[in-house]
Amino acid sequence: MKRIAFLPVLLSFFLLFAGTALVQGQPVMREKAKKVINRTAIVVYAAHKQTIANQVFTGNLKKAVIHQRIAIKLFHEGKFMKAIHHSRRARDLARLQIEANHGTFPAGFEPTSDESAEGPAPTNEQLDEEANSSEYNSTSGDDKQISTEPLDDMEIKE
Repeated sequence: MKRIAFLPVLLSFFLLFAGTALVQGQPVMREKAKKVINRTAIVVYAAHKQTIANQVFTGNLKKAVIHQRIAIKLFHEGKFMKAIHHSRRARDLARLQIEANHGTFPAGFEPTSDESAEGPAPTNEQLDEEANSSEYNSTSGDDKQISTEPLDDMEIKE
């Protein structure tokens, strides 16, 4: 009889500790995602500025903006790991745009080891496919149009 009562008590302690670990981990991932998104915003702004100055349009600026907007949307939905993946992809595309415009990458804003994704990461092709099918793809103009508009929604200001 004592063994039967012990099992549910043990199981409930396990579930209590597992639930506590998930709740405590969420604020850490939230801050990590926010940091990645805001660091990427600096690089996207630099790519935007270089595109305005040098007028080289490769399509990478539009892709970077779309990925960054997806990352911000995912952040607000609480999908922090997916937000980090999209934001890092946006940073890679912004870097390519900066290079095409013969600009310099902002010092200190390279992806760092504390921004690395935990667990399996989607491929660039998977992220790009998701971006191509998002609502942001149809509502964002091309690089030329984006370079004429101010980018004021690339970071999380909370």
